[in-house]
Amino acid sequence: MSAGLRKRLATALLVGVMIWPGVQHLLVRNLDLDPWAFFGFAMYSVPNLRVNVRAAGLPTGGEGDAAAEPDWNAVPVSSYRLLNDYAEARAYYGSLLPPDDLAAELFERHAELPALLIRIRRWQIAPESSRLEPVDRDHVYRRPSTQ
Repeated sequence: MSAGLRKRLATALLVGVMIWPGVQHLLVRNLDLDPWAFFGFAMYSVPNLRVNVRAAGLPTGGEGDAAAEPDWNAVPVSSYRLLNDYAEARAYYGSLLPPDDLAAELFERHAELPALLIRIRRWQIAPESSRLEPVDRDHVYRRPSTQ
């Protein structure tokens, strides 16, 4: 390997190491990726918090019906393993992993549910107060029609 090639490779490596922390920070902030993953330099500056995933049944199946109260007991305990597996993957991949497949699996397992609410809770440090606060993201799914 020539000296010029080694110099270019070393320069490219140095530039990559200099740029990656900013890129990884943007990915963590915008996509909720795990700050402890993907060769993150600042991983020790944030707590390694779990992601919680809960599923509830919606009796009317409509997003527009604000009076429809979610039934948190509609999804039986037998599906908790499925929810926990998704929560672990979601903690790592963030919003790159939407709960679409989870909803399809829950509909397949529980034929009595007309609609689902999947709530993903991620704990974050609030910039204003420097306290840990939950951030909930709700996803509503209707049972696919079988026509």
